[in-house]
Amino acid sequence: MPPRSPYSGDFKKLVLAFDVGTTYSGISYRYPAQERVGSDSKIPTIIYYDQQGNVRAVGAEALKADLEIAIEEEGWIKAEWFKLHLRPSSSISADTAHKIPPLPKDKTVLDIGEGVVIVDAGGGTIDITAYGHDSNAAGVLSFQEIATPQYLLRGTRFTDDVDDITRCFDKTTKLTFRDNKVPQFIKFGTSRDKDPSLGIRSGQLKMQGVDVAKFFEPSISSIIECILNQRRSSSKPLNFVFLVGGFAASDWLFSQLKTSLEPLGITFSRPDSHVNKAVADGGVSFYIDHFVSARVAKYAYGVICSTHYDPADPEHRSRRRTVYTNAAGDRMIPGTYSIILPKATQVSELTTFKQAYYRVYETEEEVNEVIKCNLLSYRGTLETPRWIDMEPGGLFLILQR
Repeated sequence: MPPRSPYSGDFKKLVLAFDVGTTYSGISYRYPAQERVGSDSKIPTIIYYDQQGNVRAVGAEALKADLEIAIEEEGWIKAEWFKLHLRPSSSISADTAHKIPPLPKDKTVLDIGEGVVIVDAGGGTIDITAYGHDSNAAGVLSFQEIATPQYLLRGTRFTDDVDDITRCFDKTTKLTFRDNKVPQFIKFGTSRDKDPSLGIRSGQLKMQGVDVAKFFEPSISSIIECILNQRRSSSKPLNFVFLVGGFAASDWLFSQLKTSLEPLGITFSRPDSHVNKAVADGGVSFYIDHFVSARVAKYAYGVICSTHYDPADPEHRSRRRTVYTNAAGDRMIPGTYSIILPKATQVSELTTFKQAYYRVYETEEEVNEVIKCNLLSYRGTLETPRWIDMEPGGLFLILQR
């Protein structure tokens, strides 16, 4: 990256960027004349509510041992993994969906010529985005998304139903494991905890390295598949991949991806440190430096309307029972999904997408009425959705006007 220009504003400003992750959250900040930058501290994305819906503990304080009595006696409700409720149902398998903790009652989620792929591997989710770079006439460097971003619900979080063992695995073994020939010992209890038949001695669970490696296989294969998909759909060659995020600290994940990708002509690397706050750090950079000038639409965006009935169109004929005649005498068919912004379209801040629509009135008085229209995104599986009855669960309300 080019050096950041000195701050030239009239007032000092503090820039904060938050990364609310699935399992852990972080914050990054910058202020004028700041010299020392870098920290990898994060807090768990957990909120405890009491029975009245009041927040009682958040983040690191939610894990304090002295809260356990209050949690049990007062029946506090734990909210975690709530970020996944923002994801479209089509992106989550049925096997995984039932494992996502439900939201507490009455709570909602909202209470460079070549390209480079950024793999943000978090504690339970993986986001993969491809960027290409360009320079304007003034020589200012900028980046644009050049392929549709992809999202995976992977990681090793859903490997065990025993909370303590899972938590210890996530904090230690998942990050330090590097050799599938060496047994791993997951410490989760005290010296009194033992069960030789299960490989538990002195509060440690012994696992063979080959078994631990199997926990990583779904993440590794999914990441490779997504990277190759990004290469196929990208408008520029993609030969560089950077691994960031908390899961990027795993030497086994890094080595296995490197071994698989480099024979394909892909240079694979990761930052030396602070990989788990890349999102928050990137949020600060986006505000200050504005390097990313264009993104690729993940979904299609459009409105529901009526269209002229065409008896020669088989899809129209199959819906002829819904045909009506408007005030102008035209035969119309309702329930059309009209796309304004197609999926996988590159969008810059100055790009405008528009479609013309009209409404026919029977009386002059109706002309003065306020026209309301909802903007909906399509997140289903159809390549070009045309009708709202084809996949009703694929439409999501974005803006209500």
